[in-house]
Amino acid sequence: MSPLSRTHPLVRRLALATTALALVTTAACGGDDASDAKPPTTGDAEWDAVVEAAYEEGRVNVYNAASEQQNKRLTEAFKEKYPGIKLSITRGATELPERVSAQLNSGSDGADVLMYSDPNWFVEHADDLTPVEGPSVEGWKEDWWAVPDKAIQVTALPWSMIVWNTDKFPDGFTTYDDLLDPSVKGKLGTRSEVSPSVAGYLEHLETELGTDYLEGIADQDPKFYPSGVPLMQAVGSGEIGVANLGVPATIAELQSNGAPIDFTFAEPGFAYTHGAAAFSEAKRPHAGRVFIDFVMSEEGQAAYNGDGQGGAGRDGVDGALDLEDYAMLDTEKFTRPEVLAEWNRKFDGYFK
Repeated sequence: MSPLSRTHPLVRRLALATTALALVTTAACGGDDASDAKPPTTGDAEWDAVVEAAYEEGRVNVYNAASEQQNKRLTEAFKEKYPGIKLSITRGATELPERVSAQLNSGSDGADVLMYSDPNWFVEHADDLTPVEGPSVEGWKEDWWAVPDKAIQVTALPWSMIVWNTDKFPDGFTTYDDLLDPSVKGKLGTRSEVSPSVAGYLEHLETELGTDYLEGIADQDPKFYPSGVPLMQAVGSGEIGVANLGVPATIAELQSNGAPIDFTFAEPGFAYTHGAAAFSEAKRPHAGRVFIDFVMSEEGQAAYNGDGQGGAGRDGVDGALDLEDYAMLDTEKFTRPEVLAEWNRKFDGYFK
């Protein structure tokens, strides 16, 4: 199969982000007119009662690892639909599940909703999750549940991207094999931490392209980075010339700031998903249910996954990536300690 060009539907509407992306905790809240707003009605008395109760709670706390751009769009879209519920978003990274687990154990206030890159975390905490029963369940893809009827897969993100600095490589790249060219030696960057998504991607490359391919990548003397964001920043700054995986939101932000960076999606493709759920014992359980239903809706999915930021859990979402033919990370498999340990050993064998 040929690689995807930037005119392929997969890359339609990859917008230029206009806000800085940093993996730190921040907050974004809805407007100040919440007390005057009236709950919208659907004609479904049971769901309308949930929304009314959410308005009485007045606020929903969401913890996620999304980009600033995605969170800004979520905040604006949620405020438009539910002006009586303030949306407070706390951004973070790998520390978020630990914070939420501590909250659940202690009964303290914190997240009403978690959106995170390990769907298996939600499987392990299924008893803490609120059932999903809102109107947006209709039309949701059957295979986009992390926990049936309790936790959704809110987005899918492609790992199989080739991202390069256009000053260093003006002709760019099209296929995985292009990274084995002698001109790439000493200019390639990749991930150092063997997380579940990285282990899954390495197994994908090993299965599809063979062990010789990974050995060839190792022979290019790659430079290693702990996560995707600094890896993309290194490409944009020219510290390295090309990376063998990508982060769409970070690429868009760098492009918006004028960085000489471009990308393609290599085939066969590989992606990983993020889960999302509300907590039954949260301080604002009804607002959490309303938020999950919103993010499952067409407008919620467009806010989160539009402009090329990710694949969507329902059809017809404007600007979402088309990842139907992609291999998806098996989070249950790649979160097993023995599987990660094996891939750490294999990583050391290939690259050290």
